[in-house]
Amino acid sequence: MKTSVLFLGGGVVSPPQREEWGASCAFGRLNGINFVVDAGIKPKLSRKPEFSTPNFKLIQNERVDIIFITHAHADHVGALAVLAKQHPNAQIWMTWHTADLAETLLSSSLSYLKHKRPEELLESPPLFSAEDLTALKKRIQIAKPEEWEVFESAAGRIEFCFWPRGHLPGNSAVLLKAEGAALIFGSDTYSVELPTVEAAKPLPQDFLQLRPVLFTEGTNGATFHLDRKIEEARVTSFVREVNRRGGNVLLPAFSIGSAQNLVITLAQAGIPTLLGGKIAWTAMRSDAYLPFAERLKDHIHHLEGWDLQRFGKEERGRTVVASHGMLEHGSISHSLLRDWMADQNNAIVLTGYQAEGSLGRYLQTRARPDQRIYFPMNDDRITLKAEVQTIRLSSHDDLRHLVEGAISCRPREVVIGHADEINYRSLSRRLENCGLKVQRGENNREFEFNF
Repeated sequence: MKTSVLFLGGGVVSPPQREEWGASCAFGRLNGINFVVDAGIKPKLSRKPEFSTPNFKLIQNERVDIIFITHAHADHVGALAVLAKQHPNAQIWMTWHTADLAETLLSSSLSYLKHKRPEELLESPPLFSAEDLTALKKRIQIAKPEEWEVFESAAGRIEFCFWPRGHLPGNSAVLLKAEGAALIFGSDTYSVELPTVEAAKPLPQDFLQLRPVLFTEGTNGATFHLDRKIEEARVTSFVREVNRRGGNVLLPAFSIGSAQNLVITLAQAGIPTLLGGKIAWTAMRSDAYLPFAERLKDHIHHLEGWDLQRFGKEERGRTVVASHGMLEHGSISHSLLRDWMADQNNAIVLTGYQAEGSLGRYLQTRARPDQRIYFPMNDDRITLKAEVQTIRLSSHDDLRHLVEGAISCRPREVVIGHADEINYRSLSRRLENCGLKVQRGENNREFEFNF
C-alpha cells in the first residue's frame, strides 16, 4: 500500500530564515482516507496571518475526512478554528483534557481582542471569530486514550488511537493503521514524570510489529537534560534565597503546562506563589489542574491584571510565575521585568525555551549586569541589576530519550520535524548511526511511503 504525508507546517527551520518553528500541521492519505494531524500557529504571531498558520492553501481543494489534535499548545491547536471552518465536513478528534485546555486557550485569545486598538486589528486581524469557535466546539469528538477507534467512509477505512506521551495533560501520539500500513505522529514527548502528568507510555507492541513510519519532534535533539528533580530543587532553593534577602523572583512561563508545573512545584515546596496571566489562571482551574490547585490553595494565588502596577512597584519578597514565557511585550512577565530589573535584590529565572529574537533569549545569552536595556515600545532604557538565572525545566525529551524512543518503535523510516537545524542534524546523525533511515521534515514537502 502507498501512503503520503505533506508537511503544511512544523518542519525543520534553517538559518538564515530566523523564523521559529511552529504551526505544526500534516496532511496525509491512508487507505482512501484524507486526514490532518494538528493545526497550530507559530509561537510569535506575525502581523500577517498567512505567515502565522500552516500553509492551508495547499489543501484548500482537498477533501479532509478527519482531523486529529495531539495536545493543547498553541503551536499544535492555535489554528484549528481556521482549518475547521475551511473543511466543515471533517470529524475532529482529541482527548478530553486536550479539548478542555484548547477551549481555554482559544477562548482567551479572542478575549484579548477587546483590548486592542482598531489600528492594531487592521495590522493583525484575528484568525477566527467567536462564531467560528462556537461552531468548532460543537464538532469535537472525544477519544479515550489507548482505545482504538475506526473511521470509515465510502472512500476507505482506517483505525486510530491516541496514546499518552507525557508533556501535557491529554497529550497523545496519534497512531494510524490500515491494511498493514502504520504511521506514528509522535507529538511532543516527555519520558519523565512531571508534577501534573505521567511520563510517556511505551507504545503498544502489537502495533509496532507493523514497522510504522515515525514522525518525531527534534526540539532538544542536541541537548542532554539534567535530572529534573535536581533542577526543580535548584529552582526552589534559589527562590527561597532571593526571597530571604527581600527580593522578588519572576519566573516567566508559557500559559498552559509550564506555568502550572512551575507554580505547583513551588507550592509543594511551601513557597507562596502568585500566578499571572488570564490563560494560565483559567487553565489552573481546568479539570487537569484543579485537584492540585485545591490541595495547594494556601500557596497558590492569582495575580490580578488590574493590580499589576501597584504590585510591581510596591511588593517585596514575592514569587511570581507569569506569562508570556519569552517576556514578550504586553505580557504580565514583561511588565514585571521592567518594574523589577533595576533592583539588585530581585531575580529573573528562565526555565523554558527562549526563541531567537525574543527578550528572554537576549537576557539569557547577551545581556550583562548593569547593562542598559532598551524597550522600544516604551521608548526607555532600564539598567539591568537583577540577577538572571537559567535553570532548564524542559518538558520535551532530550537527545538520549528521543533516540531510545525512536529505536523502540522499530520504524521503517523516521521523519524529524519541530526542530531547528542544529537539533535536527544532531538527532538525525545519532539515528542514522543506529541504522535507521531518516528524512528531514520540511514545510511544503510531501513524503511517500510503500508498505
